[in-house]
Amino acid sequence: MARRVLTGIAALACVLATAGCIHLGTQQRGPSPGRADFSVVPPPPAPQPPGPAPVRVRPRTGPDALPYRLWHRYFRGRLAYVVRVSLPDVHAELLFASDRAHPHRAFERFDALRRRAGSAIVASGAFFGERSHRTMGTLISAGQVWQGEPTDDLGTALEIDARGVAVLRTLRLQAARRDCPFFFQAGPRLVRDGSIWLHPRFEGFKDPVLLDRARRVAAGIAHGGRVLLLVGFPQPISLRTEAEAMRDLGCRDAMNLDGGSSAALAIGNRVLVRPDTPLTHLVVFRPDA
Repeated sequence: MARRVLTGIAALACVLATAGCIHLGTQQRGPSPGRADFSVVPPPPAPQPPGPAPVRVRPRTGPDALPYRLWHRYFRGRLAYVVRVSLPDVHAELLFASDRAHPHRAFERFDALRRRAGSAIVASGAFFGERSHRTMGTLISAGQVWQGEPTDDLGTALEIDARGVAVLRTLRLQAARRDCPFFFQAGPRLVRDGSIWLHPRFEGFKDPVLLDRARRVAAGIAHGGRVLLLVGFPQPISLRTEAEAMRDLGCRDAMNLDGGSSAALAIGNRVLVRPDTPLTHLVVFRPDA
């Protein structure tokens, strides 16, 4: 009887082994075709987060090849155009009216001056007399002294050295370096060492037209003098509002440029602030060759 039971168990084991339900021996066999595989399968690896998308840089041509940024803001409800210029990447110069005998004492229409500047960034600069045709202060462009008065201490000077680093000097407080390749005077100063500094009469300015509300253009420096902000206000504002705007824009130092009917700011053919009168010169920033 026992022999029959053992024989039956052995036969049953052979049937089950043939059906693939159990494995005999140590060698594992793969699943038979059409049969379910009940072996343990390791889980797939967790998906990795996607990497950062590639940054696409749009090539710049024409006026956009200039190393600048342009945006606008409102200060006390007044529109301001802000042009951020990388000074080490541009060449600064003064573009005078087309008069070879006395280039800084002649007048020329703004559009004519702007067209001669090409695709450059242009802005108003020093003050000039509408009757005398005389431009204020010392004028240095491309290392050449076009007009020099060493004893002139009126206003604040914008100096740019050969490395493309700008410095503002209030001439009744600091001696100016007149051996730099670019220099002109305007004012009054608006910001000094990150704080509002507004003392036009101390700097020698008494004209009520300058002290009153007017359209304005300002220049401010940041990032150790390697960044210049040119800010145009096409609507009349006070000097105080102009100073607050330049401070809020992050300028460590800033000064007022020629304004009123002479206020000018443009990038190539795009005019942001248009003057109402002919000018003796423009401040020009061209791409560095």
